[in-house]
Amino acid sequence: MPYQFINLVTDEQIQQLSNPVVASAVIEELAGVAEQTEPAKADQVDQWLQAVQAAAIEAQRGGGANAVTVLPGGSASPDRIVTTAVGGTVTVTGVGEAGR
Repeated sequence: MPYQFINLVTDEQIQQLSNPVVASAVIEELAGVAEQTEPAKADQVDQWLQAVQAAAIEAQRGGGANAVTVLPGGSASPDRIVTTAVGGTVTVTGVGEAGR
């Protein structure tokens, strides 16, 4: 059974980013990655990070406990999408810009 995907971010929050179109598209891609990934029994955060990176989406560990921060516009963009992977569920918990 693949990861369950939950998006807690509203369209209004995404519109606050410097490139909301790219961020929305990346969130959709993340849903697809979750649907194609079977949760590991061990470190789901590391597994999620590797699955996201394997899909050619730039990401890094961090942003809180169990968190992977996705950089939808790459490292040059300030936009960030914070996800968590725990208990077989991937959740988009927030968006924001680096330095804010």
